[in-house]
Amino acid sequence: MKKRYKVIFGIILLLIVIRIILPYVVLHYANKTLAEMQGYFGHIEDIDLSIYRGAYTINYIYLDKVDTLTNKPSDFFKAESIDLSIEWRSVFKGSIVGQLEFESPVLIFTKDKVELGDIKKIRMISGNC
Repeated sequence: MKKRYKVIFGIILLLIVIRIILPYVVLHYANKTLAEMQGYFGHIEDIDLSIYRGAYTINYIYLDKVDTLTNKPSDFFKAESIDLSIEWRSVFKGSIVGQLEFESPVLIFTKDKVELGDIKKIRMISGNC
């Protein structure tokens, strides 16, 4: 085999290996970043990459807020999947244009830590007034 074909074959093989390993590297990095966020903790179950389409899909993500008084996590955000995509044309022109699609997102805002039992009591009291 000529040296040129060996080099081309080696480059193609390297690109295939990188493509196979890349989703696991991205998933590890994302979970590490979510775990190290101050005041929050999160986890991603799986990431699917679609490089040609310029998109990736996050399958089951949650983000919990850590209570500053009790250090217990409380639900903040979760979604079954998030599909993120970018337009390659815009990237080549120097700007980033993208689209986000959420499946079953839940976002919970609270001023203070509120227990579910307290919410029911408040509703019963206000309903009786």
